[in-house]
Amino acid sequence: MNIKAIMHPRGDHHALAPRTSADGRWLPNGLIFLCIISALAAAAPLGHAQPYPSKPIRLVTPYAPGSSGDGNLRIVAPVISAALGQPVVIDARPGAAGLLAAELVVRAAPDGYTLLASNGAIQVIRPFLAKSMPFDPAKDLTPITQYTSVAACVVAGSSLPAQTLQELLDYARNNPGRVAFGTSGVGSESHLAAEAIMQLTAVKLLHVPYRSGYQAMTEVMAGQIPMSIGTVAAAQPLVASGKLRILAIVGEKRLARLPEVPAVAEVVPGFEAPPFWTGVFGPSGLSPALARRISAEFANALKIREVRERTIQSGNEPVGSTPEEFAASIKRETALISRIVKDAGIKSE
Repeated sequence: MNIKAIMHPRGDHHALAPRTSADGRWLPNGLIFLCIISALAAAAPLGHAQPYPSKPIRLVTPYAPGSSGDGNLRIVAPVISAALGQPVVIDARPGAAGLLAAELVVRAAPDGYTLLASNGAIQVIRPFLAKSMPFDPAKDLTPITQYTSVAACVVAGSSLPAQTLQELLDYARNNPGRVAFGTSGVGSESHLAAEAIMQLTAVKLLHVPYRSGYQAMTEVMAGQIPMSIGTVAAAQPLVASGKLRILAIVGEKRLARLPEVPAVAEVVPGFEAPPFWTGVFGPSGLSPALARRISAEFANALKIREVRERTIQSGNEPVGSTPEEFAASIKRETALISRIVKDAGIKSE
């Protein structure tokens, strides 16, 4: 738009003199001036929103400071912070089985500045085990990325006369209900993995819940129970002592760093692992474009060799899925957990 033409339509110096409107009425100078300002505003290009991110990003998590989940986040957060040019602040909110952290994100604005980094318990498992939920994870959280999977395993102690998972299943079949296994609690990923194995093999095992997976494994090492299911990160130091042995990896594939250990699915056809992972979520209403942007940052961080190596050393496997891939896997796992819980008769708390 020609600004001079607006100010001086006849090229003279009396552009702000009284003029007539389209219907012939006189317009005072002040009103003409307001009309000019309005025209300029309408002609000016629309202002652009600030590019994302323009302030620190808050990564809320139920993992306690110093825990393995917290440590996993601290590997990737500084890398993403450097790439985005803004701090990525880890806000640990443990408690209420992860609900405290999740509720903060559910109530946050869907602008990408408040995110949840959590395991699959809130999104996939808890809806089937809790009598009530303060929110609907499927509707109130937006999947962004599964950035790691947590390597889990079946471990046995010296009291169990089995060197392989198949031998363990054969022994348990011949001694129904007499082989106990420890986990981090009722409804935990480890408990549901064991239930899936029992459902697929018709083998009966006795569940003994503990406060943590590590405590369950130390009880196996002490000879109090014969076996446990827990994370590889918790198992490996105890395996190094010679008092524990890993019989199988809980999943469909072997781990590259433990190629000699078979996956459960190799021994138990049809086995699918419960959600052993850490994922990132945003509030409901987060735009698909922003979800893809954040997902890409996590994926790019996991492509860095040092980040990948440290992630693996921490007992996790790098993933870095897209929002669409993550949402699809959550849908499959939700159907899986629904089936396991129903068939096992696990009651809501």
